[in-house]
Amino acid sequence: MKLLKKILLFISFTVCFSMAHAQNKITIFTPDSVRFLDDLQTYMETGVASHSDVKDFLKQFTLVWKSPAYNHYYKQATYSISNEMLTRKIPVYPTFQTFLSVMQNFIMGNFSQTQFDQWQTALEKLLKQRPYNNLNTFLSMSESLFSNNTMFKSPTITWSADNSNFTFNSDSVTEVIFKKLNLKCTNERNDTVVIYGTQGIFIPSKGQWLGKGGKVDWVRTGLDANSVYAELSNYSILYKQGGFAADSVVFYNKSYFDKPLLGKVIERDVSEAKGSETYPRFLSYGKRFAIPNLTADITYSGGFSMRGRRFVGSGTPAEPAQLIFKRDNKPFLITSALEYGITKDQIITNDAAIVIHVNDTDSIYHPDVQMVYNINKKHLSLIRSDQGLSQTPYFDTYHKVNMFFEELSWNTDQPKMEFRMLEGAAQSVADFESQDFFRPELFDKFSSASGDNVLMLIAQYSKSVNGSDFLVTDIATYMHTTSDEIRPVIIKMATVGLLSYDIPNDRIHVNQRLQTFITDRQRKTDYDVLDYHSENPGRGVDNGVMDLLTNDITISGVKVIIVSDSENVYIYPKDQVVVLHKNRNSTFGGNVHAGRFDFYGKKFEFKYDEFKIKMNMTDSIRIQAESYETDKYGQHYLVPVKSVIEHVSGEIALDKPFNKSGVKPYHQYPILTSDTNSFVFYNKKTVQKGVYKKDNFYFKLDPFVIDSLNRFTNSGLHFDGTFASADIVPEMRETLKLQPDYSLGFVHNAGFTIKIKERIGGL
Repeated sequence: MKLLKKILLFISFTVCFSMAHAQNKITIFTPDSVRFLDDLQTYMETGVASHSDVKDFLKQFTLVWKSPAYNHYYKQATYSISNEMLTRKIPVYPTFQTFLSVMQNFIMGNFSQTQFDQWQTALEKLLKQRPYNNLNTFLSMSESLFSNNTMFKSPTITWSADNSNFTFNSDSVTEVIFKKLNLKCTNERNDTVVIYGTQGIFIPSKGQWLGKGGKVDWVRTGLDANSVYAELSNYSILYKQGGFAADSVVFYNKSYFDKPLLGKVIERDVSEAKGSETYPRFLSYGKRFAIPNLTADITYSGGFSMRGRRFVGSGTPAEPAQLIFKRDNKPFLITSALEYGITKDQIITNDAAIVIHVNDTDSIYHPDVQMVYNINKKHLSLIRSDQGLSQTPYFDTYHKVNMFFEELSWNTDQPKMEFRMLEGAAQSVADFESQDFFRPELFDKFSSASGDNVLMLIAQYSKSVNGSDFLVTDIATYMHTTSDEIRPVIIKMATVGLLSYDIPNDRIHVNQRLQTFITDRQRKTDYDVLDYHSENPGRGVDNGVMDLLTNDITISGVKVIIVSDSENVYIYPKDQVVVLHKNRNSTFGGNVHAGRFDFYGKKFEFKYDEFKIKMNMTDSIRIQAESYETDKYGQHYLVPVKSVIEHVSGEIALDKPFNKSGVKPYHQYPILTSDTNSFVFYNKKTVQKGVYKKDNFYFKLDPFVIDSLNRFTNSGLHFDGTFASADIVPEMRETLKLQPDYSLGFVHNAGFTIKIKERIGGL
């Protein structure tokens, strides 16, 4: 080990001695044009460069040295500076060689003597300052400045001027002064940013540019230089950062604003995909602007900034930016967001609250959807996801339903909105659920294993503080848990409308629906189980389409509607289509199943408040009676009544209007009321081979009322009316009753026997 140390020490001493000895060969550069080159070669060979590198460099330098441009004045200056460096023991590499390279570039660049004098003054001052960091920085800068007007160069970026009209000042610190230039920053991929027509001072020791005036445009993003640009005032740049920020700029975007805006420009020389640029950027100082015609049918209100080619609308939680879509020159659909990205082709935001004004008092609302508006196609897409508050349904106060679907699609020049699942979804499922929908299991989902229910706890806390608005931390403390643990439950509650959650401020507002949920579970208030469930309506068919002229929603893919599970009332719409009107009223064709009655027709009307189904000339009613026999268990079973009642008009009262939940037992419901004549016909092929025609052989029923459609007795199934027999016998008044063969018929004693039953089928 000692031997190795001695060897290394010897080598180090030898190298140092050799270099010192070599340097001592030149004690002064001879101020002679020819001998200077010889001295220069001797001195350069004392450095660390290889002999071939020295030879190549001196060969190029000699050519410049012997050129007429390297005149006596500049040679005298070269002798002087070289000897000064020699005296101060300036290293050959890199400093002395860089100096010679600067001289070479200066001579070749055809600069003025004034520029040289200013430069030499600055250099001589730096030669007297130790350490020589600033000297090396100045020489490196000078080398590129005299070569190609470059002030700063790193492996990734270059800052340069488009001209050589600079001067030097070294009164305090060394400065390079440009009276007028286009300042350009270029990165390794040759992407550039330019400040046009600016002026300023570059301080090499700091790598800092102090600029004044100039213009930045958005041409590299595809925007016109005369339409979108910013005029700078005073600004500064640290060149190594590859960009800058300038305050108090005057910004022009003639596509949107008649007058310029005051704000801040941020520019970065970064490589970005064409069409996806995020620089240059502009941020307005003003918080809100109104643009009445952002597009032909949209008004914008909010803050303004530019991010690349995108107009970025911005707002605050208290005052979000808004897009106002108009119909009939009135605000119709309003989106509110903290930020919008706006280009000439589209407007997008990932988190927007939306309000659709159905009329002066009713609206459709969602707190958090993704919005994409295609300006050219005039197409708006609102997308609801399964994350966070976006899971929340659309709250519709006009139809009084909560709507669960993924995409609201609207061509803004068309009078309809389409509700659907996103293209490519495995199933197309949507729900239009009554705002009073409730099932006990929904409440129980908020119960813990210990039996505590979050809804009850929040209701209790709200009552204890006599308020409905509070922080999440408040309720977390009350529940002896953390905010992080309770937030997922808060979001879940918000998605079913039990409360409103202000995420930015972490505040909740308890909605009346939470208290109603509790009283529903306690069976103290009424609720319903009404849900228009749409599933796989067919290729190219939307789950729902809202007609903006009538505000009706046509829902497709509805296989069944449960109107009252307690009273066994179901709707099976024809073609699986139902039209939803104001306040959950609906119209449809198809089959209404109520208790032991099935109604078939082309037009039914469900009246929500009355809790009735209106019938207009229903095609037929089919009934199930209790069997006369019993099964092997001794139980009666249901048997289809063979006679069909046709052409019925009237209504089915499903339950008391205040008992839609069926919590209270009103056994007389459902009640069928026929308000016009209806008919039983005997024209089936099974009845005398169809000899009796409908136009003259029938039983015409008087208007009638049947209650307890779920639990009527066979003896209670009777209908007064008139029998017409195609003049076989005179018309007669009779009562249809259930016969032993489960047909509706009668036995008439008129001195002779008349029996009419479906199975026998004759007189």
